[in-house]
Amino acid sequence: MADDEIWLDGHGGTVLFLPTAPVLAVATVEVRGQAVTDYTWSRDGVLRRRACWPDELNAIRVVYTHGHDPIPDDVADAVLTEARYVLTVQPGVSAMTVGGESVSYTTPDAEMPLSWTTAVEAHRLNHGDQA
Repeated sequence: MADDEIWLDGHGGTVLFLPTAPVLAVATVEVRGQAVTDYTWSRDGVLRRRACWPDELNAIRVVYTHGHDPIPDDVADAVLTEARYVLTVQPGVSAMTVGGESVSYTTPDAEMPLSWTTAVEAHRLNHGDQA
């Protein structure tokens, strides 16, 4: 897995949330272009600092490594389930009125299975690896 570079907005507090988890390593943190080392990080994607992060947009640059290797089985199954669902559900127009401009769309009859919902919840952003 390669390092990803992201720019974060500060909110003036001591905690920032990285947009993905699990976090495997944090290589660089910069505030307004200056490297900082007075921070700690967690696998769940939390960056904590004793000093406050600036209350500015795009003021914090982070280079970090994240993700699963290998991809967990429940995540792979959820992706395949979603792909099957998208391919089998045929959304489209079910009724149309031209003069009165009325359109109705079909809705899917099937719902995602509980295993899909469980996997998605377990790997939700900023919840870390709870599977």
